Amino acid sequence: MRWLPRSAVLVGAALLLVPGCRSSQEAPRPAPSSSAVGTPSPAWPAPDGSSGADAVPSLWALHPTVVFSTRTRRGSTGYGVLALGPGREVLVAVTPRVASRRIHQASLRLVADGNSQEIRAPKTSSEPRQTLSGAVSDRYVVWQESSSDTLAVNPWVLYGFDRRTRQTRVLTRAPRVDGMAPPPVPAYTGPVLAGDMVFWAQVTAVRPRPEVGVFACRVDDCAPRLVAPATALPASDGRRVYGVRARSFGPEAGRTTEVVSLTAGSRAPRVVAAPELDPRERLNGFTASRRLLAWTTSDGKAGSLVVTDIQGRLIREIDTKPGQAYGFPAAGDDDVAYSNVGSDGPASYAYSVSRDRVFGLGEELGYYFVAASGPRLAWQQQVRGGGEDGPVEWVVVDLAGVGARSGDP
Repeated sequence: MRWLPRSAVLVGAALLLVPGCRSSQEAPRPAPSSSAVGTPSPAWPAPDGSSGADAVPSLWALHPTVVFSTRTRRGSTGYGVLALGPGREVLVAVTPRVASRRIHQASLRLVADGNSQEIRAPKTSSEPRQTLSGAVSDRYVVWQESSSDTLAVNPWVLYGFDRRTRQTRVLTRAPRVDGMAPPPVPAYTGPVLAGDMVFWAQVTAVRPRPEVGVFACRVDDCAPRLVAPATALPASDGRRVYGVRARSFGPEAGRTTEVVSLTAGSRAPRVVAAPELDPRERLNGFTASRRLLAWTTSDGKAGSLVVTDIQGRLIREIDTKPGQAYGFPAAGDDDVAYSNVGSDGPASYAYSVSRDRVFGLGEELGYYFVAASGPRLAWQQQVRGGGEDGPVEWVVVDLAGVGARSGDP
């Protein structure tokens, strides 16, 4: 299976990454995403091995509270969820002219409880950049931008915003590798925050074979340092940071793969879990929360979602149908959302640990973004009845207390 950026949309021959955000709140309703309509990638199924959109109940059957929604129409300004904060924050990227063949400079908005704060990167170049990924903590916002419109290279710039001082600064830039702009890291992951530290994956070599490591620095005084070589897919619960260590992140990774706990200090990464992968199986994505770890795998013939506690003890493994796989996962306190880049079923799923049950998110395939934080989940979907080129929307829901309030379906 090939990795795709979380909000990647193919437009003609160019790749535009169009996460987006909006400052105003809309009426509570299923909320679509801020990307242009794209073509689904390889096939993926319903998590219980059955097929069709009715194979699993919709998450709407639980009557969750919609806390944010925004919709975007092709050709207009794009608003899309980039990340969820630890409280009620929603980080939104604003992208002019979704589906345009040109890159337009994006900006950010941090939305919480009806208030909106605009965040703009310092102007360091006349070349416009699109927002790739971001993270939010109580103190900081960090994000990556890139001027690339292709999957081949990713000359990213990492920014940091201090929510107290309201200052924005360039933290670091992608160094050239073997004299060239670096290729994207595995799974196109972005920065994660833990206290005053930001962690990110970075390509360190291309020849004779690609190498990647996790780097870290302080947001208020960034001096990048390699903290975990041969490691990628960083994920954070706000305090702890995890990564995936492997001999290779290609199909030959096999049983060399380990989930490790990282530190910005001098201690070596600690092994938390050792996914039992077949020789040609690899991880498609990895996520972590205060209570859960989860990853998706694929061997080109089938795949699975694996959910464990933070000690690596198995909670549930959900297999795909033959020929299918799952995309990026995102873990909250009790739920793991994961994308379905497939031929049938909902756009994404959410596995509820306490209910031991899978729910469908969205209705149309081709939308890959999911996010989670605490009791909140976010995903993108096509507006019902809008047609193939109709608007798409993002929705953020709060699942706190839904069982006591409405009961399970």
